[in-house]
Amino acid sequence: KLSSTAFQGRDEMGKLVYESFMEFLGWNGLFSFQEPAAAQMENDVLDICVGLAGGGEMGRGNLTSGGTESNFCGLHAMRAWAREHKPDIKEPEIVAPYSTHSTVHKTARYLDLKLITVPQNDDLSADVEALAAAIGPNTIGIVGSAPNWPYGDVDPITEFGQLAIEHDLWLHVDSCVGGYILPFMKEAGEDIPPYDLSVPGVRSMSADLHKYGYAPKPCSTVLWRSQEEQGYHYMPITEWACGLYLSQSFIGSRPLGPVAGIWALMHYWGREGYLENTRKILRIKQAITDKCNEIEGLSTWKTHGPLLMIAAEGFNIELVVGGMETRGWRLLGVNTPPAIHLTLDVMEDKDLAKFLADLEEVCELIHAGELKEEGLLSYGGVGAAEDAPK
Repeated sequence: KLSSTAFQGRDEMGKLVYESFMEFLGWNGLFSFQEPAAAQMENDVLDICVGLAGGGEMGRGNLTSGGTESNFCGLHAMRAWAREHKPDIKEPEIVAPYSTHSTVHKTARYLDLKLITVPQNDDLSADVEALAAAIGPNTIGIVGSAPNWPYGDVDPITEFGQLAIEHDLWLHVDSCVGGYILPFMKEAGEDIPPYDLSVPGVRSMSADLHKYGYAPKPCSTVLWRSQEEQGYHYMPITEWACGLYLSQSFIGSRPLGPVAGIWALMHYWGREGYLENTRKILRIKQAITDKCNEIEGLSTWKTHGPLLMIAAEGFNIELVVGGMETRGWRLLGVNTPPAIHLTLDVMEDKDLAKFLADLEEVCELIHAGELKEEGLLSYGGVGAAEDAPK
């Protein structure tokens, strides 16, 4: 259980997390089972995570290195379950909205799963009817998002869950962004659709502690409805000379420092600390939304959670990206349809004021025809394939 303590501020949080991380810098998390205190830290963290994800007494969890591994583990368990329960399927398929994260595509390629995506509705929400129509005789599972990265929406997970139950499919929810902030946004009064392990039909869920849990990187979780689902995750190896080999997730050796950092922060901040931090983010989100409504041609999309997209009408949004970059703001983007993608976090008042003033000034220059250099709407990666590291 996440205890209730007072919010102590980001500076104190950063110092505590750093010191905790460094205290366990040389520890290998693979062997935490040999150290009762290390195992207790991991179990404490996972108990809190399962609770925040609506897992209750039945829920289970595992630590991973990040969202990519968490989604990999969820889909790997889905495939293992299907091999047992749907043995006639030789070419397994999964269905998901177009907005599903790139790591789902990546995982599907690694696991030889055919990923079928369906177009979004006109308002960019997930099309439940199209998803249902895409389910076929080789389908083993559904992937939803809470929220999805490109558009910031929580998919209709309740409806996805009904489809999963009706067709006997595994439903995995990618909540890497939202898993450790949406519970507090809901507590702060935001309208957050149901999305977690409490939704009937959801069997697994990914959630990154190194995003809005504020753990040091790398630190994520994959969470399970029950021990039964978790059983399809594990890969016990006995066919070698040293007996049983079993790890938390895909990787073996892993740093224990991030676990120590998040354990300390969870007990230092407590529920009230995370809630107050979330309220600050919501105030920043509202301030940016209000400013965009004041600026001619700008608008924001309605989103669930800490993501905010800024779109333009009457001019190229890439001009805004370029203008803001010259002022020191590196902004991510969405290509389809074009928009600026903001992953919001707490900012100092002076920094927020500068961002809003720069945004207004850049748009004024665009309207005056004085700004013509475009910026790039991009997300992560290393550019073109020929630019990839060798």
